[in-house]
Amino acid sequence: TGINGRCPTKYMVEHQGDKIIVEKRKDLRFCQERFTTQFEVPRAWHKAPLPMV
Repeated sequence: TGINGRCPTKYMVEHQGDKIIVEKRKDLRFCQERFTTQFEVPRAWHKAPLPMV
């Protein structure tokens, strides 16, 4: 659990010869139990799809 709360997380594991590559992806749009403060600024980008560049 981080400042964004509990988020759906996927791990992808890839084997490349003698290396193992682990990729972790969190979907911040669907986080629950998010840490909030009285000074929090609304974050619309958390609810919108992010462009892939």
